[in-house]
Amino acid sequence: MNDKNSTDTSFRAFTASPQYPLHMLFLTLVLTVSLVEFNAIIFPPKVTSLNFWALFAAYFGAFSTWFGIIIVGSQRKYTDTFLAKLWVTCGSIMIIAYLGVMYFAARASDSFFWYMWGWVFVYIFYWFSIFFRKLDLHLPEPVGWCSMHLALAITAATAYSIWAWISPPIPQIANWAFVFVALVIIVSYRQLMRFSHTWRKEFAKPKT
Repeated sequence: MNDKNSTDTSFRAFTASPQYPLHMLFLTLVLTVSLVEFNAIIFPPKVTSLNFWALFAAYFGAFSTWFGIIIVGSQRKYTDTFLAKLWVTCGSIMIIAYLGVMYFAARASDSFFWYMWGWVFVYIFYWFSIFFRKLDLHLPEPVGWCSMHLALAITAATAYSIWAWISPPIPQIANWAFVFVALVIIVSYRQLMRFSHTWRKEFAKPKT
């Protein structure tokens, strides 16, 4: 079986497996409910609003995760093992954590502390999902990239927490800075995940 047929078979197995509808259902519910809940902020876009940019970072992460699941599904065979169930479960909890980030983003002016720590939980469950998938499939996984971005998220959340504790209230300009720190971290993470999975030599599409 050539590489293309192997990939096609793997993707069909993935879409027929319990993990595919589970992830898609969770993502669809999270994105649909959040769009309904936060429509006043997003439509029309208030680009001068702190809440808008906090939500923008969350939506970027959620939508790119959606496409990432499809990409990974085309490159990873599904195994009905205990480890497979663990990484699928962690991925699903990570999606729920995104809903929490969106909730606090919509109220960023009043709950910015929880917004920053919400990102930490997102990266924690990203890490566990990738780690268990690596143990399950014995294939290279970008665990290091995930660890680095988890550390960055923890550093940012800790810095914000210490500042808020030592010298409250935090100036609005500082909140803006932390929003863009969160945005840069998630953009960096998702782009590096895409690079790690889709442009690797072992997953490169055969030349025609």
